[in-house]
Amino acid sequence: MIQTMFKWVGAIPLVLRVGFLGSLSAASLHGQSTNAILPTNLLQIAWSEFSSNRYVEAKQHFQAAIVAVPTNAEAYAGLGRTLYRLHQSQEAITNLERALALQPGHTNWWLSLGKIYYSANQPSKAIHCVQQYVLLRPDDAEGFTWLSFSLSQSTKYEEAVSAAKRALTLDPTNSYCYQQLGYCLEQLTRHEDAIQAFRQAIVIDPKNEDAYNQCAFSLVGVGRLDEAATVLEKASALGTDNQETHWLLLGCYLGSLQYRKACHLFPWVFAIAGCVLILIYLMGLVFLLPMSFRVRPKPFPGIWFSLAWLAVYVEGQFAFIPVLGLFSQGKTTEFLWAGVILAGVPVLLAGMFGFRQQPWGKPFAWPFYLGGRKTIWLCLSGLVLVCLFDWAYMELVERITHQPVPVQEVLLLIKSVNPLVAFLAVVVLLPVVEEILVRGLFYGALEKRLSVTGTIIVTALIFAAYHCQLAFFIPLFGVGVLLGWARSKTGSIGLPILIHALNNGLALLMVKLTENGP
Repeated sequence: MIQTMFKWVGAIPLVLRVGFLGSLSAASLHGQSTNAILPTNLLQIAWSEFSSNRYVEAKQHFQAAIVAVPTNAEAYAGLGRTLYRLHQSQEAITNLERALALQPGHTNWWLSLGKIYYSANQPSKAIHCVQQYVLLRPDDAEGFTWLSFSLSQSTKYEEAVSAAKRALTLDPTNSYCYQQLGYCLEQLTRHEDAIQAFRQAIVIDPKNEDAYNQCAFSLVGVGRLDEAATVLEKASALGTDNQETHWLLLGCYLGSLQYRKACHLFPWVFAIAGCVLILIYLMGLVFLLPMSFRVRPKPFPGIWFSLAWLAVYVEGQFAFIPVLGLFSQGKTTEFLWAGVILAGVPVLLAGMFGFRQQPWGKPFAWPFYLGGRKTIWLCLSGLVLVCLFDWAYMELVERITHQPVPVQEVLLLIKSVNPLVAFLAVVVLLPVVEEILVRGLFYGALEKRLSVTGTIIVTALIFAAYHCQLAFFIPLFGVGVLLGWARSKTGSIGLPILIHALNNGLALLMVKLTENGP
């Protein structure tokens, strides 16, 4: 019995060999060969490996298929796509180009090659390939989307916008295409249209964090920092913990003066920044106050001394922001104005009690000399002319840009603050402090080096630049010229303070009268 089993087992290889030879004979009888079957099997295996993300094995099988049949276009295309996944872009391009040379009518290969050229930063070739694809498939939204990507990479933004709009006509639910449209519109400085495109991308896909960020950038570009912060808050709520989004949100909070929210977002940043800034501020005061109260024989204040006081005053305002943000329970605008007042107190004390004792301290002498009636009336008339010029300037800017002139940030801050605090800060403290610094220190330092006209112009430039309001630089310069003229005619900072206070008071009055308007 056992002997019989061994005979059967020994016969199995013979049977298998006979069956295999029979199959070969059958294939020969039907005019087929093993070389015709093998590449097909290899392609099936290769595509299976590709679908399973086993790209190294897929690459080997595609290469074997090409060796078996060197004119197999599908094998070249598959190898090209596999090499791209293996980050071998140049070899991928070579194989896809070979596939298209063998079979130029295969539409999907044109798109694949275009995508690879795009990733390889070769926009002109990417445009050519994707254009071939959309010619063969004019109703495919993905093709026009990639055409828009390629055109924008080549900085052809107008054409890219047209391609994106065509894609959205074919597929209006494509969030990333709306995002691409917004990007191109932003590059063309069509900010409002870009914002609308980004918002539509967000509506379609509320989890598209890149669309939130790009929308925020566009809003920042048009100065709408509050809206940008709101958009970024929604992006942060997605829970992706994207640090770029958080830091951008922090910048929007700071730029829109929402210091309390900024403090809550990064409390450790505020704690460290507050300590560093306060330390720098105190060091500056320790250095400057003794110099200001100690009488020195110099006939005029130094340029560096003047710059140091301006720097300490500005730095002090920034120093109090994080400190008050950490500990204050009031409104953001209230502790912001509190910071301005606190930073101005040392300047006020130095000007009233220190500078007046110096050999160059006559402009600071109390009571202030306002000049004769003629000078006062000329200054008041000049203030009216400056106000009229400001109005004409804003009208001209609006006509040229077709956009409303943005309101000065300081005026926006006045709206939500206590009227008494606003009056003390804007009408009383700021005019005195700014005139001590600009028409007091800087004017005194420059009048010994420049002519009267030169001194007035330079101090007016300093005054306008200090306010950091580019849109209002020319009107602020005009106010600075008027204040400098008043200083030159009276030899005192008294009349400049009065004119400055009146100018700020008029602005405050207009804000309060219109704050409930449309």
